[in-house]
Amino acid sequence: MRVLVVLIAALCMLSIGLVPLAEEVSADHVYSHRYVIRGRVVDDVGSPVSQAQVQLDLPGWFPRDEGISGQGVCRDGGAQRTADTTWVTATNPTGDYEFCLHGHELQPGGSVEVTVGNVTETGEKDILRRMTLIDVVVPANSTGEEGNMETFSSQVAVVGRLWQPIGGTEGLEGIPVEGVSPVGKQVTMVLTLANGTELTETATTNNYGDFVAIFDTDVDVTGATMTFQTQSAGETIEDTVDVDPGLRAVYHKFIIDKELETNNSPAFGVLAGMLGLVLAVGLVATYRHHRR
Repeated sequence: MRVLVVLIAALCMLSIGLVPLAEEVSADHVYSHRYVIRGRVVDDVGSPVSQAQVQLDLPGWFPRDEGISGQGVCRDGGAQRTADTTWVTATNPTGDYEFCLHGHELQPGGSVEVTVGNVTETGEKDILRRMTLIDVVVPANSTGEEGNMETFSSQVAVVGRLWQPIGGTEGLEGIPVEGVSPVGKQVTMVLTLANGTELTETATTNNYGDFVAIFDTDVDVTGATMTFQTQSAGETIEDTVDVDPGLRAVYHKFIIDKELETNNSPAFGVLAGMLGLVLAVGLVATYRHHRR
Protein backbone atom coordinates (compact mmCIF):
# COMPACT_ATOMS: atom_id res chain seq x y z
CA MET A 1 0.00 0.00 0.00
CA ARG A 2 2.79 2.42 0.96
CA VAL A 3 4.56 1.77 -2.33
CA LEU A 4 1.36 2.50 -4.26
CA VAL A 5 0.78 5.76 -2.36
CA VAL A 6 4.35 6.86 -3.05
CA LEU A 7 3.95 6.06 -6.75
CA ILE A 8 0.67 7.96 -6.90
CA ALA A 9 2.20 10.99 -5.18
CA ALA A 10 5.13 10.91 -7.58
CA LEU A 11 2.74 10.68 -10.52
CA CYS A 12 0.80 13.67 -9.23
CA MET A 13 3.94 15.77 -8.81
CA LEU A 14 5.25 14.66 -12.19
CA SER A 15 2.01 15.68 -13.87
CA ILE A 16 2.45 19.16 -12.44
CA GLY A 17 6.15 19.31 -13.27
CA LEU A 18 5.56 18.30 -16.87
CA VAL A 19 3.54 21.48 -17.48
CA PRO A 20 5.37 24.37 -15.81
CA LEU A 21 4.64 28.05 -16.39
CA ALA A 22 7.09 27.54 -19.23
CA GLU A 23 10.72 26.94 -19.90
CA GLU A 24 10.71 30.73 -20.14
CA VAL A 25 9.23 31.77 -16.76
CA SER A 26 7.92 35.32 -16.52
CA ALA A 27 9.18 37.81 -13.99
CA ASP A 28 6.77 38.29 -11.11
CA HIS A 29 5.39 41.82 -10.68
CA VAL A 30 8.33 43.35 -12.46
CA TYR A 31 8.23 43.09 -16.24
CA SER A 32 4.53 43.92 -16.56
CA HIS A 33 4.62 46.73 -13.98
CA ARG A 34 7.83 48.46 -15.04
CA TYR A 35 9.25 50.56 -17.83
CA VAL A 36 13.05 50.85 -18.06
CA ILE A 37 15.18 53.35 -19.99
CA ARG A 38 18.92 52.67 -20.15
CA GLY A 39 21.95 53.94 -22.00
CA ARG A 40 25.48 55.32 -21.93
CA VAL A 41 26.74 58.89 -22.30
CA VAL A 42 30.13 59.52 -23.93
CA ASP A 43 31.74 62.60 -25.47
CA ASP A 44 32.73 63.06 -29.07
CA VAL A 45 36.35 62.09 -28.39
CA GLY A 46 35.34 58.71 -26.96
CA SER A 47 35.51 59.31 -23.20
CA PRO A 48 32.79 58.41 -20.70
CA VAL A 49 30.93 61.32 -19.11
CA SER A 50 30.36 60.96 -15.37
CA GLN A 51 27.95 62.92 -13.17
CA ALA A 52 26.13 64.33 -16.19
CA GLN A 53 22.51 65.23 -15.58
CA VAL A 54 20.24 63.07 -17.71
CA GLN A 55 16.69 64.29 -18.19
CA LEU A 56 13.93 61.93 -19.23
CA ASP A 57 10.76 63.17 -20.91
CA LEU A 58 7.81 61.04 -22.02
CA PRO A 59 5.88 63.18 -24.52
CA GLY A 60 2.52 61.78 -25.55
CA TRP A 61 2.27 59.28 -22.70
CA PHE A 62 -0.13 61.09 -20.42
CA PRO A 63 -2.87 60.91 -19.36
CA ARG A 64 -3.53 57.70 -21.33
CA ASP A 65 -0.92 55.46 -19.72
CA GLU A 66 -2.30 54.05 -16.52
CA GLY A 67 -0.26 53.95 -13.35
CA ILE A 68 3.00 55.45 -14.63
CA SER A 69 2.96 57.68 -11.55
CA GLY A 70 1.63 54.97 -9.23
CA GLN A 71 3.36 53.43 -6.26
CA GLY A 72 5.81 50.57 -6.62
CA VAL A 73 9.27 49.41 -5.59
CA CYS A 74 10.63 50.64 -8.91
CA ARG A 75 8.85 53.99 -8.78
CA ASP A 76 11.23 56.53 -10.34
CA GLY A 77 14.08 54.03 -9.85
CA GLY A 78 16.08 56.43 -7.73
CA ALA A 79 15.61 59.25 -10.23
CA GLN A 80 14.13 62.56 -9.15
CA ARG A 81 10.76 63.47 -10.62
CA THR A 82 10.76 67.14 -11.60
CA ALA A 83 7.40 67.38 -13.39
CA ASP A 84 4.45 65.18 -14.30
CA THR A 85 6.29 63.77 -17.30
CA THR A 86 9.94 64.51 -16.48
CA TRP A 87 12.63 62.75 -14.41
CA VAL A 88 16.35 63.40 -13.89
CA THR A 89 19.26 61.20 -12.83
CA ALA A 90 23.06 61.25 -13.18
CA THR A 91 25.53 59.07 -15.05
CA ASN A 92 27.96 56.79 -13.21
CA PRO A 93 31.79 56.77 -13.67
CA THR A 94 31.53 54.84 -16.95
CA GLY A 95 28.77 57.08 -18.30
CA ASP A 96 25.85 54.72 -17.74
CA TYR A 97 22.38 55.76 -16.60
CA GLU A 98 19.07 54.06 -15.88
CA PHE A 99 15.48 55.10 -15.27
CA CYS A 100 13.13 52.47 -13.88
CA LEU A 101 9.51 53.60 -13.68
CA HIS A 102 6.47 51.93 -12.21
CA GLY A 103 3.70 51.56 -14.81
CA HIS A 104 0.63 49.51 -15.60
CA GLU A 105 -1.10 49.00 -18.96
CA LEU A 106 0.58 51.13 -21.62
CA GLN A 107 -1.01 52.46 -24.80
CA PRO A 108 0.51 52.92 -28.27
CA GLY A 109 1.74 56.40 -29.08
CA GLY A 110 4.24 58.74 -27.53
CA SER A 111 8.02 58.60 -27.45
CA VAL A 112 10.98 58.61 -25.08
CA GLU A 113 13.34 61.59 -24.97
CA VAL A 114 16.68 61.71 -23.15
CA THR A 115 18.50 65.04 -22.84
CA VAL A 116 22.09 65.53 -21.71
CA GLY A 117 23.34 69.12 -21.84
CA ASN A 118 22.16 70.51 -25.16
CA VAL A 119 21.80 67.11 -26.83
CA THR A 120 18.43 65.34 -27.02
CA GLU A 121 17.99 61.83 -28.38
CA THR A 122 14.60 60.28 -29.06
CA GLY A 123 13.76 56.59 -28.73
CA GLU A 124 10.78 54.39 -29.48
CA LYS A 125 8.18 53.66 -26.85
CA ASP A 126 8.17 49.85 -26.74
CA ILE A 127 4.99 48.68 -25.02
CA LEU A 128 5.79 45.01 -25.71
CA ARG A 129 9.28 44.75 -24.19
CA ARG A 130 8.69 47.75 -21.87
CA MET A 131 12.22 49.04 -22.38
CA THR A 132 13.93 51.80 -24.39
CA LEU A 133 17.68 51.97 -24.98
CA ILE A 134 19.23 55.35 -25.81
CA ASP A 135 22.93 56.26 -26.03
CA VAL A 136 23.99 59.92 -26.11
CA VAL A 137 27.14 61.53 -27.53
CA VAL A 138 27.86 65.05 -26.27
CA PRO A 139 30.61 67.58 -27.11
CA ALA A 140 33.74 67.14 -25.01
CA ASN A 141 33.82 69.15 -21.78
CA SER A 142 30.27 70.37 -22.31
CA THR A 143 28.63 68.69 -19.32
CA GLY A 144 29.38 66.46 -16.36
CA GLU A 145 32.86 65.29 -15.44
CA GLU A 146 35.50 63.12 -17.03
CA GLY A 147 34.63 59.52 -16.27
CA ASN A 148 36.78 56.61 -15.22
CA MET A 149 38.72 56.10 -18.44
CA GLU A 150 40.78 53.25 -17.01
CA THR A 151 37.69 51.13 -16.32
CA PHE A 152 35.92 52.29 -19.47
CA SER A 153 38.81 51.34 -21.79
CA SER A 154 39.48 47.96 -20.15
CA GLN A 155 35.95 46.59 -20.45
CA VAL A 156 33.13 45.95 -22.87
CA ALA A 157 29.83 46.10 -21.00
CA VAL A 158 26.71 44.23 -22.07
CA VAL A 159 23.22 44.92 -20.70
CA GLY A 160 20.12 43.36 -22.19
CA ARG A 161 16.65 41.98 -21.79
CA LEU A 162 15.45 38.59 -23.02
CA TRP A 163 11.88 38.53 -24.32
CA GLN A 164 9.70 35.98 -26.08
CA PRO A 165 6.26 36.39 -27.73
CA ILE A 166 3.41 34.12 -26.67
CA GLY A 167 1.27 34.42 -29.80
CA GLY A 168 -1.58 36.18 -28.05
CA THR A 169 -2.38 38.19 -24.94
CA GLU A 170 -2.33 36.93 -21.37
CA GLY A 171 -2.51 38.60 -17.98
CA LEU A 172 0.69 38.93 -15.96
CA GLU A 173 0.09 40.36 -12.49
CA GLY A 174 -3.16 41.83 -13.81
CA ILE A 175 -1.58 43.53 -16.85
CA PRO A 176 -2.16 42.19 -20.39
CA VAL A 177 1.12 41.24 -22.09
CA GLU A 178 2.01 39.64 -25.41
CA GLY A 179 5.20 37.95 -24.27
CA VAL A 180 7.31 36.80 -21.34
CA SER A 181 10.59 38.08 -19.95
CA PRO A 182 12.31 34.78 -19.10
CA VAL A 183 13.74 34.43 -15.61
CA GLY A 184 16.75 32.24 -14.80
CA LYS A 185 17.68 31.70 -18.45
CA GLN A 186 21.32 31.43 -19.46
CA VAL A 187 22.46 33.83 -22.16
CA THR A 188 25.81 33.32 -23.89
CA MET A 189 27.51 36.36 -25.43
CA VAL A 190 30.28 35.98 -27.99
CA LEU A 191 32.38 39.05 -28.79
CA THR A 192 33.96 38.51 -32.21
CA LEU A 193 36.79 40.91 -33.02
CA ALA A 194 37.65 42.12 -36.50
CA ASN A 195 40.59 39.65 -36.66
CA GLY A 196 38.28 36.71 -35.91
CA THR A 197 39.24 36.29 -32.23
CA GLU A 198 36.27 35.29 -30.08
CA LEU A 199 35.71 36.11 -26.41
CA THR A 200 32.81 34.53 -24.52
CA GLU A 201 30.84 35.42 -21.39
CA THR A 202 27.64 33.98 -19.93
CA ALA A 203 24.97 35.47 -17.71
CA THR A 204 21.64 34.44 -16.22
CA THR A 205 18.51 36.56 -16.51
CA ASN A 206 17.19 38.10 -13.31
CA ASN A 207 13.60 38.69 -12.23
CA TYR A 208 13.30 41.44 -14.82
CA GLY A 209 14.36 39.04 -17.56
CA ASP A 210 17.53 41.18 -17.79
CA PHE A 211 21.15 40.08 -18.01
CA VAL A 212 24.50 41.83 -17.52
CA ALA A 213 28.02 40.82 -18.51
CA ILE A 214 31.45 42.45 -18.51
CA PHE A 215 34.20 41.47 -20.95
CA ASP A 216 37.49 42.32 -19.24
CA THR A 217 39.48 43.33 -22.30
CA ASP A 218 41.15 46.50 -23.52
CA VAL A 219 41.28 45.42 -27.17
CA ASP A 220 40.10 47.68 -29.96
CA VAL A 221 36.52 46.69 -30.78
CA THR A 222 36.32 48.51 -34.11
CA GLY A 223 34.56 46.16 -36.53
CA ALA A 224 33.57 43.77 -33.73
CA THR A 225 30.21 42.05 -33.36
CA MET A 226 28.31 40.64 -30.39
CA THR A 227 26.35 37.41 -30.78
CA PHE A 228 23.69 36.54 -28.22
CA GLN A 229 22.69 32.90 -27.76
CA THR A 230 20.11 31.10 -25.64
CA GLN A 231 18.17 27.83 -25.71
CA SER A 232 14.44 27.63 -26.34
CA ALA A 233 12.53 24.34 -26.73
CA GLY A 234 15.79 22.54 -27.49
CA GLU A 235 16.85 25.00 -30.17
CA THR A 236 19.68 27.54 -30.11
CA ILE A 237 18.42 31.06 -30.74
CA GLU A 238 20.98 33.61 -31.94
CA ASP A 239 21.05 37.33 -32.58
CA THR A 240 24.11 39.31 -33.74
CA VAL A 241 24.65 43.06 -33.52
CA ASP A 242 27.55 45.43 -34.21
CA VAL A 243 29.62 46.82 -31.34
CA ASP A 244 30.05 50.60 -31.25
CA PRO A 245 33.77 51.16 -30.53
CA GLY A 246 33.07 54.61 -29.13
CA LEU A 247 30.67 53.28 -26.51
CA ARG A 248 32.44 50.05 -25.57
CA ALA A 249 29.02 48.82 -24.50
CA VAL A 250 26.12 46.93 -26.01
CA TYR A 251 22.58 47.62 -24.84
CA HIS A 252 20.29 45.11 -26.48
CA LYS A 253 16.78 43.63 -26.45
CA PHE A 254 17.31 39.95 -27.27
CA ILE A 255 14.04 38.69 -28.73
CA ILE A 256 13.48 34.96 -29.10
CA ASP A 257 11.99 34.83 -32.59
CA LYS A 258 9.63 31.92 -31.98
CA GLU A 259 6.39 31.98 -30.07
CA LEU A 260 6.16 30.31 -26.70
CA GLU A 261 3.67 27.44 -26.72
CA THR A 262 0.44 28.76 -25.21
CA ASN A 263 -0.21 25.42 -23.47
CA ASN A 264 2.66 26.41 -21.21
CA SER A 265 0.57 29.22 -19.76
CA PRO A 266 0.05 29.46 -15.98
CA ALA A 267 -3.62 28.51 -16.30
CA PHE A 268 -2.78 25.37 -18.24
CA GLY A 269 -0.17 24.37 -15.68
CA VAL A 270 -2.65 24.70 -12.84
CA LEU A 271 -5.27 22.71 -14.78
CA ALA A 272 -2.78 19.93 -15.46
CA GLY A 273 -1.89 19.80 -11.79
CA MET A 274 -5.55 19.52 -10.82
CA LEU A 275 -6.07 16.73 -13.35
CA GLY A 276 -3.07 14.90 -11.93
CA LEU A 277 -4.51 15.23 -8.42
CA VAL A 278 -7.91 13.93 -9.57
CA LEU A 279 -6.18 10.99 -11.25
CA ALA A 280 -4.26 10.20 -8.07
CA VAL A 281 -7.41 10.34 -5.92
CA GLY A 282 -9.20 8.07 -8.39
CA LEU A 283 -6.41 5.51 -8.28
CA VAL A 284 -6.48 5.47 -4.48
CA ALA A 285 -10.27 4.98 -4.45
CA THR A 286 -10.01 2.14 -6.99
CA TYR A 287 -7.29 0.45 -4.97
CA ARG A 288 -9.32 0.67 -1.77
CA HIS A 289 -12.42 -0.72 -3.53
CA HIS A 290 -10.53 -3.77 -4.78
CA ARG A 291 -9.00 -4.33 -1.33
CA ARG A 292 -12.46 -4.74 0.23
